[in-house]
Amino acid sequence: MWACAQGFTTMKVKVGIQPEGDVARARAVRQAVGPAVRLGVDANGCWPSARVAVPTINQLVDEADIFFAEQPVPPLDVAWLAEVRARVPVPVIADESLYSLQDGMALARAGAADVLSIYIGKSGGIGPARKIAALAEAAGLVCTVGSNLELGIGSAAMAHLALATSGIGAEEYPCDILTPFFYEDDIVAEPIAIEGGRARPNDRPGLGVDLDDSKVERYRVR
Repeated sequence: MWACAQGFTTMKVKVGIQPEGDVARARAVRQAVGPAVRLGVDANGCWPSARVAVPTINQLVDEADIFFAEQPVPPLDVAWLAEVRARVPVPVIADESLYSLQDGMALARAGAADVLSIYIGKSGGIGPARKIAALAEAAGLVCTVGSNLELGIGSAAMAHLALATSGIGAEEYPCDILTPFFYEDDIVAEPIAIEGGRARPNDRPGLGVDLDDSKVERYRVR
């Protein structure tokens, strides 16, 4: 209910622990947020095989009306992800299967995903991330931006990437720019604003953020 009050209209539930518990948890969230919220699930590759993932996803569709399934199986072989995608009625997002441009090519060739989740850190920076998005767009796929719970600098970079890259469909698959909700403090003087379910970068040169030198000194590891 807190997330609904903040203006979020798309949410996801972590699953991949145990199918029955996963379905019960997603069903409880659906009951709490109501039918208007688009609800996805993220297994982080923890369902061991398509044999487990497919019936679980189909049950989640029936009982929790899920909108997408993110990384339902381990990233060891893109064929596993392709098998799931071919047998479920909701979009499949590739996350742990995607680090590099070459990974994106393999996913596209295999027809293994509908959506690629790009990370600035995982892909090696804004430039490589944009190349993956361009590849996805050329292959008829869409991208979103994933998060490793970066601090303010990373969040600003993610927001700029999403806004400046046509292959990223943030309206359809919202980006995971959620840093302010996980930390009590930050090392930037003015974090980007996240209000009403939308992230807005600061209107200043570069990434639009400045370091707070006192915070940097406070959290420096020597």
